Amino acid sequence: MGTVKENKECRLLVCLDGSEMSKVVLDWVTIHMKNIATKVSLVHVVEYPLTNVVPAADFGLDFDIISMRKMKQAALKKGQEYLKKCTEFLKEKNFPVSIVKIITLNPPSSSVKIALCEYSDEVQPDVIVCGSRGLGYMGRTFLGSVSDYLVHNAKCTVMVVKDEFSSKQPEKDDGTESMT
Repeated sequence: MGTVKENKECRLLVCLDGSEMSKVVLDWVTIHMKNIATKVSLVHVVEYPLTNVVPAADFGLDFDIISMRKMKQAALKKGQEYLKKCTEFLKEKNFPVSIVKIITLNPPSSSVKIALCEYSDEVQPDVIVCGSRGLGYMGRTFLGSVSDYLVHNAKCTVMVVKDEFSSKQPEKDDGTESMT
């Protein structure tokens, strides 16, 4: 991965989870990366249960494969609709969205932060942009922070957008809409 100066391009990987913070991240990207980003990749990680256990007729437990498939399909559909909305928002702002990726995980065997880091190795962005939930020290210690993991393990620059960004933005009178 080269620097932006070497490549004369800037490839962004924007990590979105469907939260309110993701809207803030998209707004940040449209304001701060408008004349810098040449390629934008959006990634959303979809999680669904590894198993769906239901009581069986013999009072034991049974795995409901059909229900598991439906949950996976519903999660994927919701993720696709979400990324479509995000892509449309960025295209309205004339951003070059080049890749839209959904990563599926089967918790607890997989981790969002590891999946994002591995995907960033694959697409080799110059900058990863993600949000911060503001967990604080204890939350990061016990829950783990995706942004903290990316900062320490990604092979490129990671920009962590904080929620304070949305409260500092002036009201827009130019007729354009914000994701927040």
